[in-house]
Amino acid sequence: MSANELTKEIAVRQDYGNAMKKLFKFYNTLPDPDPILIKTGKAFDSYRDLTTDPHLYANIQQRKAGIVGLERKIEPTENSGTAGYIISHLQNELDIDNIITQMLNAPLYGFSVLEIVWETVRFNSSALLLPKKIEEKPQEWFTFGMNNELLYQGESSVPQAVPADKFILIQNNATYLNPYGEKALSRCYYPVMFKRNGLEYWVNFTEKYGMPFIIGKQPRTTSESDSDTFLSQLQDISLSNAAVIPDDTSIEILSFPSGASIDAYRTFLEFMNSEISKAVLTQTLTTELQNRGSYAATETHKEMLSMLTRSDMKPVEKGMNRILNITGRLNGMHKPPGRFKFLPHSADL
Repeated sequence: MSANELTKEIAVRQDYGNAMKKLFKFYNTLPDPDPILIKTGKAFDSYRDLTTDPHLYANIQQRKAGIVGLERKIEPTENSGTAGYIISHLQNELDIDNIITQMLNAPLYGFSVLEIVWETVRFNSSALLLPKKIEEKPQEWFTFGMNNELLYQGESSVPQAVPADKFILIQNNATYLNPYGEKALSRCYYPVMFKRNGLEYWVNFTEKYGMPFIIGKQPRTTSESDSDTFLSQLQDISLSNAAVIPDDTSIEILSFPSGASIDAYRTFLEFMNSEISKAVLTQTLTTELQNRGSYAATETHKEMLSMLTRSDMKPVEKGMNRILNITGRLNGMHKPPGRFKFLPHSADL
């Protein structure tokens, strides 16, 4: 095999079937293969709506806090005033916590795109081009081309390649078949939807059967108007706990044994919470052990969170160092001004 053949990519999607070639040629983009978005016909905003669920939100915050709370530093790569000034500018002028938090949306939505807005800053006699703002943009504004390159949709009907040195792309387990990455929120969609419906049934059940029924008994010869008056009196009893009724009528209070039904709803909601925890945190200690407790399970829980933290650290470090690399190159430096890293001991590694 020749060197030219070795350096050329042979197996490409453009050659896979006439129908696929026509599809890619027409759109010039790859569709998101996420099964939930395809089946429901919804967009990314449906995943953002899921985060209003308290349990899911708490899981997301717990996962992100494991990274944002770590100690970190930017180590200078050279002993120069310019490198030191750039590092100081990044640390003091940018909200690093917020940037990291936005990068950590990649495991939730599959990928995260942050745009860098640059500004010219004077340092001694030099004019440096430094980040003024780094902000995540909505995923639905972007798509991927036939070579898995990031494209910006914008107002144009034809997606365009993103400008160089303007965007930072963070992907979660992206592959050739799926450059959009794996979405944890995709796995939370049905648990949250089922949970919301179950909670509605639970509220209705509690509202209907949580209070005892008051049953009034009257002679068969009672007129309709007298029955209506008596019904109004019974309704007053439920509100004021007092009423005056004729001595030839009776009242019975009927309570329903609703404990089993309520427990069924509670078990259902707890199971949905368990599925959400598995998708976001890869563990279910807080939902499955309940009040029983277990030292071994607690240690396993800590180890799983530690592994998850180590996994999330890598794309964040890569993204932050991408920013440093671009900054160094735009300012004519032979290497980045510094290297971003989390301190291992802060993660109990």
